[in-house]
Amino acid sequence: MAPLCLDKEHITIDEVVEVARENVPVQVSPQGEARVARAWDLISHWVREKRVIYGITTGFGALSDVTISTDNIAQRFGCATCPWGMPPAGRTFCTSWWRS
Repeated sequence: MAPLCLDKEHITIDEVVEVARENVPVQVSPQGEARVARAWDLISHWVREKRVIYGITTGFGALSDVTISTDNIAQRFGCATCPWGMPPAGRTFCTSWWRS
């Protein structure tokens, strides 16, 4: 089965469903990889400047006024497989949700 190439313009809901439910492999286009690298560099720059960025340098929701230390930011975003952290204790994400 040929991998689905993820890019900015060409992906359908049906393809997302195939990835989630039928384990269609995915790959990121070279342009997509370049966009992610540019975004990572920009966000890293802002973090070093100690900018307030909702959900990155702050908590979420009721914790949005809580500043997250630079060390904790590195831990949260240093994990390539799960950039927003692991599921709450005792819970797991189903494979189809995770893949979509």
